[in-house]
Amino acid sequence: MELDWPDGSWQFNEGEGGFELIQSMEAQVIWMIASIIGGSPETTDGYFCGGGTEANLEGMWIGREWLKQRPDPMDKGIVVLVSPLFHYSIAKAAELLDLGHPQYVSCPRCNKYHLFAPDPTGSGLNIVGMDEKGQMSVSELEKVFHLRHYEGFRRFMIVPTVGTSLMGSIDPIQEIGEFIKAESRKTGASFYMHVDASFAGFTVPFVNPDLPIGFSVPEVMSVTVDGDKMGRLPYPAGVFLCRKGLMSLVARKVNYVRGHEDDTVSGSRSCISQILAWYLYQSEGIAGQRQYVQTCLDGRDKLVTLVKSQLPWVNVLPCSPWVNFAPMEIDIEDGQIPEEIRERNGILAPYHLRSDFFSDGHFALVPGPFIRCVSCRTACHTLSNSSLISGGRKTDGPRSIDQQPKFAKFNLALSEGIRNAEW
Repeated sequence: MELDWPDGSWQFNEGEGGFELIQSMEAQVIWMIASIIGGSPETTDGYFCGGGTEANLEGMWIGREWLKQRPDPMDKGIVVLVSPLFHYSIAKAAELLDLGHPQYVSCPRCNKYHLFAPDPTGSGLNIVGMDEKGQMSVSELEKVFHLRHYEGFRRFMIVPTVGTSLMGSIDPIQEIGEFIKAESRKTGASFYMHVDASFAGFTVPFVNPDLPIGFSVPEVMSVTVDGDKMGRLPYPAGVFLCRKGLMSLVARKVNYVRGHEDDTVSGSRSCISQILAWYLYQSEGIAGQRQYVQTCLDGRDKLVTLVKSQLPWVNVLPCSPWVNFAPMEIDIEDGQIPEEIRERNGILAPYHLRSDFFSDGHFALVPGPFIRCVSCRTACHTLSNSSLISGGRKTDGPRSIDQQPKFAKFNLALSEGIRNAEW
């Protein structure tokens, strides 16, 4: 796979004026990223934005407007289908777009409000079951779809995830596309698929380019990728991508700017990430990003080997070979955090998740407290040399910041504070 860097012959829409050079650089980066997931300058639009949350909002906003043009004879609204591991930004976007109003209800076991209950009307977010690897189950997708279709719903938005926040799992985009193709022909229902590839959009295409996660699947309408995660860019660097022309569905007229319209959530935006992306990706290209991702995956594998051999109270769960996540389950001791962690001031305690934290009330993925690790280039080396992994004890005397025990990075954000050092 070679880098498809635009030659400048393709024109972008006219903007506010006065920023043509920056706009040209942004357009080139957008088209380069799109080419990695099956797009091209001829077929793709997009923009840099304030993060994956905003990109998901843009995609679902466009999806709502696109579906509103499709038949809804019983005036039922739009069903949004997600797996139990959907990112919270999807729920936020659905709420902002008035796509149903689900709630979290009290759990009969702990009396905490963490069980998901869809909107009583059936519209908005509906959770689809997943398999043991944390991937959306197409058979469960069929069940939920047929239930809502029987109730009169005809407009459906599917938001699969490529690199879920809790497990790094990848929903089967191509199989979901085939489901959409078959059911739209069979039932006449309308589907809009927005892919949330915030994390793994910058990993999968570089180490497994044959796995379709984007526009190579005809049913994919829009995609979120996030450069401030695995794209090695500073915050914020969300990237929204869609099929050519779809952004016009949300365009608003603005008489006082040269382009006379705005089709983004953010309006005015920073240009820092676009410039840095242009320089980085033009300098290093596909090979540089592939090397970075592979280093992270190798670090993840090294970490998993160390954990399995030296931390018997940690159970490593199934993880994608293409996403540098290592989901793990902790074996608790009489309801307590393991002694090895307590001796480190209970540093993992805030990151424990109940097994039913992300369930739909009927499906639980793991039986005990759950953590995840994200491996970046320096993280595994840091962790493997910590006193906890090596089985050692803390030594006496003051230490510098660099000499402090590094087990703190063995938490929900192992990559935080590391990627900027790499830049």
